[in-house]
Amino acid sequence: DVYIEGLPYAATEDEIRELLSTAGTVSSLRLPRYQDSGRLRGYAHATFSSQAEATAALDLNNSVMHGRYLTVQPARSKQRQSQGTSRPRPPGCTTLHVKNLPYSLGEQALKQAFASFGSIANVRLARWGHTGRLK
Repeated sequence: DVYIEGLPYAATEDEIRELLSTAGTVSSLRLPRYQDSGRLRGYAHATFSSQAEATAALDLNNSVMHGRYLTVQPARSKQRQSQGTSRPRPPGCTTLHVKNLPYSLGEQALKQAFASFGSIANVRLARWGHTGRLK
């Protein structure tokens, strides 16, 4: 996998694929976009059909697209990118922390969502102390 940054916001997926195809066959290309405007966020993740092609893509580092210099480097593994702790769980730990829940979600709905994974002893929803509203 290869990580590319410095992509012009006006670049199209076809133009990016064309540039990367000089190194080999791109099997997948992820181009994150801004939700409000739909324009590119300026970086991409590309997967090539072989490791040799991915290595060849690194030669595209410092190439120019629409007047911008691109940085092409090996993608970090998801495990290394993780912000969470990598400590082993203590024996008997049964706690699960879930983020990005909708504000409208109640404890009962959360229990129902996870019921298929086993019995749920307790649900705690984080609340603001001064308003009591969900965080």
